[in-house]
Amino acid sequence: MSKINLFKALLLTPVALAGMFGCKKTNNINNDQVIQTPYSLYFTDTAGTLYNSTDGKTSKVIFAADGVSQRCVFAMNNNILMAKSALYVSTNNGVNFNYSYRTVDLATYPRVNIRGRYFDMNQSMGIFVQSWNHGYIASREPIASSYLGIAWNEQDGLNGWVPEQYYDSVQVVHLGSAFISSFTFTQGGTLFALGGSSKRGFYRTSLPVRWKEMLSPNGDTLDLPGGSTFYSLGHINNRIIAIDNYGSAGASYSDDLGTTWQPYAGVPANIPLTCISSPFEQICLVGTDSMGLYTINNNTNSFEQVSNGLGTNLVVRSIASKENVFKSGKKQQYVYIATNQGIYQSADLGHNWTKTIPGNFVSIY
Repeated sequence: MSKINLFKALLLTPVALAGMFGCKKTNNINNDQVIQTPYSLYFTDTAGTLYNSTDGKTSKVIFAADGVSQRCVFAMNNNILMAKSALYVSTNNGVNFNYSYRTVDLATYPRVNIRGRYFDMNQSMGIFVQSWNHGYIASREPIASSYLGIAWNEQDGLNGWVPEQYYDSVQVVHLGSAFISSFTFTQGGTLFALGGSSKRGFYRTSLPVRWKEMLSPNGDTLDLPGGSTFYSLGHINNRIIAIDNYGSAGASYSDDLGTTWQPYAGVPANIPLTCISSPFEQICLVGTDSMGLYTINNNTNSFEQVSNGLGTNLVVRSIASKENVFKSGKKQQYVYIATNQGIYQSADLGHNWTKTIPGNFVSIY
């Protein structure tokens, strides 16, 4: 560096230097390191304990073990909901829970997968669509008018759930026996619901648009591979994905509202696919029973195993994504998986993992 350029560099103000190195300070505080909007992580173990963490590394018990595993945990605005044999709601960050809805999917629970383990600890059996301010739960409401097997609520899980009856009566031609068991909400704003064993699917694009049925080109139920299967729904962007929790039929995808389905390549043979999630709509992850974690390559439409930092014989039961927003506007994104060996954390969209909390965990949100 010449003396002239060196002299100019020395004349740069601290603010200019801070800008050069990407460091934003106010009153000597580094705004790239001050969290403005922190996340809160909830997860459960096989004994029924509910934990809370704000860093994914340390945790506290907020609901003591009662011997019954949670099937899923999700939030509706400021309230936390968890499904066991019934659905419960907490309005005080998990300190206390009260009945929210009694008739969640009980008729055929629990089911056993191809490896002899329970497999409908289903993280997608409940969902909150924030833009609609509506929550949905897989229902077994014992009344004749509960055609779809769905109940909804717009009171943050309080004050009762309503059996879903708002469907397109012309387009939905196969009333009864839908037995919805999972939901997914695509980036484009469409809510999908699927019956895991009935292979009947429904979708609605907004409120108050009625539910329509996903039908094959000849007007029958979905063209998903048959046999001993039980499907759960997921998505990536606007593609919907069905994974077989039982373990015999792999995974398939649809780009046309469920009319036609194509199988994914690279799915491990005869391995139960336990959960699916698309963190930040940037990557699609699928958990398995004893084969760890896979990612879906959207360019090749194939499964690829993720192994960096993960244990062997790993059972992945649930996936969650969280982010910290800093005062500077910078975001740090994390992905978490709940497994039979502990909670794992990834800070690079699932490429590398670190076990942060040991244990035998079921669901995570």
